[in-house]
Amino acid sequence: MKKIALLAMIICMMASCKKADEVKKNACGIPDYTITVDKSTARIIITNIDGEPFAYSLVHYGPVGFDPARTGYLQALDSVRIYDLVNGKYDVYVEGNCGPDNFTELVGPKSFLVTNGKYVNVNCGKPANVTINESLNLELNWNTGNNANYYEVAYGLQGFNPDTAQHFFSSSNRYNEFAVYKDKIYDYYVRSNCGGNGYSEWSDVKTFKANFNYNVITCKPIKGFTWNMASDKTITVEWSDTTGIGWQFSYNKGTNSQTGPTSSVTYSLVEPSEWFQSNGKPQTIYVYLRSKCEDGNYTSWYNDSIVIQ
Repeated sequence: MKKIALLAMIICMMASCKKADEVKKNACGIPDYTITVDKSTARIIITNIDGEPFAYSLVHYGPVGFDPARTGYLQALDSVRIYDLVNGKYDVYVEGNCGPDNFTELVGPKSFLVTNGKYVNVNCGKPANVTINESLNLELNWNTGNNANYYEVAYGLQGFNPDTAQHFFSSSNRYNEFAVYKDKIYDYYVRSNCGGNGYSEWSDVKTFKANFNYNVITCKPIKGFTWNMASDKTITVEWSDTTGIGWQFSYNKGTNSQTGPTSSVTYSLVEPSEWFQSNGKPQTIYVYLRSKCEDGNYTSWYNDSIVIQ
């Protein structure tokens, strides 16, 4: 009997302790929170429905059904923003801090949906009659949509998803800053952006095969050069470029420029007086080189300096 009584006392004490812990754990309140979504950003505003604001809160978030005990968290005062969320549905849990090593129960989940923060508004006019004119440097045109503040253009290789691609913006009903490769097949979409009133549906897809390269680099940049100075102070610069059809050369911060048609070249700099200071010491010569590609575009500049000893 004594053993049974002692066991009952222990169980009772354990239950009392557990209850005391629970009271302590929720002593500073119960978190509540609201979630707003703007494009790929979610903002979570936290309050204490039982009293004063928490010292801080821990915010756990992840795909629907995730286990908050197995993830990291964001620390927040009364709000926090979660950036760069991909499309999908998310759960959020929050716990408030009640003091050193003491938190409320985990509250949640509350869920939110991310679709780039964009929603379709039937009063935001869908662009129509999308056309492509290659004679105008690959220009996309369309009929304007009702209530549009501006337009969003999405393009990519045939079959891409316009919702998850990069969007480009136009204040008029045309766009021509594409970067595409010859003989590749691309899909193009346009939609109206009506500001706070949402977006239109995407236009019907326009598919087009480019007959030329547009705004893309089709050859490799020059990676270096060698130089030497003759006894008459003439400097010869030499470089090799096997991918371009020509080159552009500049020196002294680009104030002197020369172009040529060949892909393996030497270039001689006749000594200009500004290379030398009044005390006779030489200045540093800045050299710039870039390749000309078959489509007429140039690569980025390669630049380096020549220091005459």
